[in-house]
Amino acid sequence: MTSTVHPEMAAAAQAFFDQQAPLSALRGHLEVGPGYDGRTWRRYCQELDGARLLLPAEVGGLGAGIREASVVAEAAGRVLYGGPYLSQWLAGLLLLGADQDPEPRAASGLLSEVADGRTVVALSLDPALVRAEPGPDGWRLQGEGCPLEHLDSADVLLVAARVDAADAAAGEGDEVALFLVQPDADGLHRHDVDNLDLTRRTGLARLRDTPATRLTSAGAGAAQRLTEVATTATVLRAAESLGSLRRLHEITTAYALAREQFGRTIASFQAVKHNLADRLVEIEAATAAVDAAVRLLAEQPGSPGAEAAVLTAGLVTEDAFARMAHEGIQLHGGIGFTWEHDAHLFYRRAAAGRGVAGARSVRLGRLLDLTTLADPIEDGVPTAAPLETPELAAFRGRARAWLTTAIAAGEAPEVRPGPVSTTAEGLAAGKRHQAALHEAGFSGITYPREYGGAGLPAPYEDAFFEETRATGAGEDKLFRIGIGMIGPAILAMGTPEQRERYLPPLLRGEEVWCELFSEPGSGSDMAGARTKAVPDGDGYLVTGQKVWTSNGHLCDFGLLLARTDPTAAKHAGLSMFVVPMDAAGVEVRPLRQITGETDFNEVFLDEVRLPRESLLGGLNDGWRVARLVLQHERMAMGTTAVRRVTLADLVELAAGRGTHPLVRAGLAEQALRERALRTYLEYLAGAEHRHRLPAEAGAVAKLLMTATMHSASTLAVELLEGGSALWPRGSGTGDLLKRVLAAQAFSIAGGTDNILRNLIGERALGLPRD
Repeated sequence: MTSTVHPEMAAAAQAFFDQQAPLSALRGHLEVGPGYDGRTWRRYCQELDGARLLLPAEVGGLGAGIREASVVAEAAGRVLYGGPYLSQWLAGLLLLGADQDPEPRAASGLLSEVADGRTVVALSLDPALVRAEPGPDGWRLQGEGCPLEHLDSADVLLVAARVDAADAAAGEGDEVALFLVQPDADGLHRHDVDNLDLTRRTGLARLRDTPATRLTSAGAGAAQRLTEVATTATVLRAAESLGSLRRLHEITTAYALAREQFGRTIASFQAVKHNLADRLVEIEAATAAVDAAVRLLAEQPGSPGAEAAVLTAGLVTEDAFARMAHEGIQLHGGIGFTWEHDAHLFYRRAAAGRGVAGARSVRLGRLLDLTTLADPIEDGVPTAAPLETPELAAFRGRARAWLTTAIAAGEAPEVRPGPVSTTAEGLAAGKRHQAALHEAGFSGITYPREYGGAGLPAPYEDAFFEETRATGAGEDKLFRIGIGMIGPAILAMGTPEQRERYLPPLLRGEEVWCELFSEPGSGSDMAGARTKAVPDGDGYLVTGQKVWTSNGHLCDFGLLLARTDPTAAKHAGLSMFVVPMDAAGVEVRPLRQITGETDFNEVFLDEVRLPRESLLGGLNDGWRVARLVLQHERMAMGTTAVRRVTLADLVELAAGRGTHPLVRAGLAEQALRERALRTYLEYLAGAEHRHRLPAEAGAVAKLLMTATMHSASTLAVELLEGGSALWPRGSGTGDLLKRVLAAQAFSIAGGTDNILRNLIGERALGLPRD
């Protein structure tokens, strides 16, 4: 269901919960009664028709779907609302699907009472906990230790139970049915338990020969309906946890900005800033995961992709909430450990919710199976978009066919063999491939047609990139810097003459570009550049040194950041220039890396004369150009899988280890990281989400990518036969180990991880500079 009302519904729900159930009112209900204000619950049902949300209009419901329900759940999570809205929604869905056999009025009458909130339901969705047996006077339930939310305040219990084969109707194989139990039924015993989550009470019931009314037949239909409702519950709990997670992060950030120690706010301490930045990265990953789960559950229910998305959303959100809950207390210090502060309430909710959707190890195992069998991922990038227009699907098909033909003809660079572009032969091959891409219409896909691009929207470029990975035709990094990072800056800030001169040959594969930003004394601090450009007639003389220049020895042009006003503030006295790499006074010296390869270079500039028209952007406006390039660089690095260890590599390495639980657990954790990364990249590419993205979204993507790369590399070394010191020649392991080593560069290039954390803290969260 595609909704156009959920933004308004979200605002209405948030306003209701903020006004009627604020955090400040929680303590009056923590240790008495049901744990929530019954008057607020009744107002929610009466003023918003809240309990009717997921029911169709034909039975008196609001006709909303999972999208609308998720935004309401997120709003409820922000105030740790403990009312029975979730169990009412889920009970309504179960009752809606009841076949009313053998009690024709039981389900329909109860559905009406649940829909208007008069009857509060305690719900048990796990049939493994309860067994149903027929007797001469009806059905009886047997079960020990059955947890039910709102047990003490419920008017009725809905319990999923197993039915013995002999008692199930013929042809109904999985023998699951839904039963109605009265709260005062004989044989229903409540255990005396303490609740970790004081904002939502859960009871533990024992059922011994407890009389019950069967609401559904025992069979595949009931089991399927139960699975569907349980899946819905997982997504809605994830959305609720996301709301709680966001709110606690806001509370903690505000505290860090206000709390002073050692003469300054603790938000200015780098450790605190990095902690809050890491939590924001996890929030963004959780946001993307919940969004994907909601979308796929609404549009592809029952599919393997939807199941994987739901599992990912539940796991990612649980993990993020648990870490934020822990750090929320720690960052508040002693006050966070007091009863009066709200931090422990969030911690209690996060901890209590960890196993509600099932054992984490079981869910991880299922996700691994779905990832490696039903829906493979190549290099953390999806092989196909879940939903796309016919035009985009046709473009994807054309791209796949072209790439497949190019590979067969030996005309496409391959992912596995490594850095083919660092030699003269690789340069020639890369230029041929780029020329072929341009001729086929796949070069500069989002660039304007007037400069040789295809003039298509961003999803087309995303689709082509996905197909290059899926077919095994790797992106040749020789042109990634020019087309993906420098070209957009020329488009945005170049003169018409510069765009006309530099962009067409770049897209045709005739000219290769590099960045000349970093210096020996200014790596992450690029604004500290000392290379100087002084006026000389109608141009400039440039003198200085650059370092870490990727493929500089193969490039035709470099984009140079130089100081043009030494008297101005550090960021204000910089300008950007286009430098021919064969100009007099330019010397390029390769640097050998830990992999033994020479992708990087240092570049010396000795009174290199540049004409005035080589200035890109205005004089002393170079920092603005540099920031644009860096923004595209981080986005590209966060959304591009270059020479990294993949989940497919790990599965192949683990093949000789059998199904050892610890090996499988490691693979499952990596599958979750890959899924979370993939989901965030899809979210990042979606135009409908861009207004919700934080500042430095590219930095968020890059941090997610580097964490995934490093965890994969670590696991690969652990799985290598004979230990990590062995590099069997000709076996393919040598290249794998080079990719393990190359991962170390990824968290440095484009801004080190710690610098990116600073940027996220300062620009996305508004924290002060150190």
